[in-house]
Amino acid sequence: MRKGVIIDGEIKIFYIVPKTWNNILGFNNLSNEKLQEHGWYDISDADDFDDRFHIRGELKFDEAAKKFIYEKTDKNIGDIDDLKSEKIAVLKKMAFDRLKETDWYCTRKAELGTKIPDSIIANRKEIRDKVVERETEINALTTQKDVVLYNVRIFDQKTPPELQ
Repeated sequence: MRKGVIIDGEIKIFYIVPKTWNNILGFNNLSNEKLQEHGWYDISDADDFDDRFHIRGELKFDEAAKKFIYEKTDKNIGDIDDLKSEKIAVLKKMAFDRLKETDWYCTRKAELGTKIPDSIIANRKEIRDKVVERETEINALTTQKDVVLYNVRIFDQKTPPELQ
């Protein structure tokens, strides 16, 4: 874990604690409490920081928490309609990839009149129906954050019984 210490009025960040510090050998082996006695504290992000929605701000010492904490500011994550369009495009690409596996049945039907198996017709219909359902879900989202967090999928994953 990153640690910070104030040197000459500035917070210095260390990704590893040095083996020696101020003539103390084995400084890297000290407990957190002992490191804090020497002014060394953990560094963390602000509560609920998510780099999809926030930018790290200034690093400040929080006396109550006894650690250095990065402030956070909100990112401009884009227009909600653009975000929805991007999710829908991903959804349609997923459907395209699934449907193309059985497109040859449709081509054979168009060219030769060969019957498409009922299971293939049912599977293709299920994919198209799910796309309409998912697109409706996406369009019903009301915040940018909800759109960004939306998990694009055609079908829900079924949890195997051994993992339930």
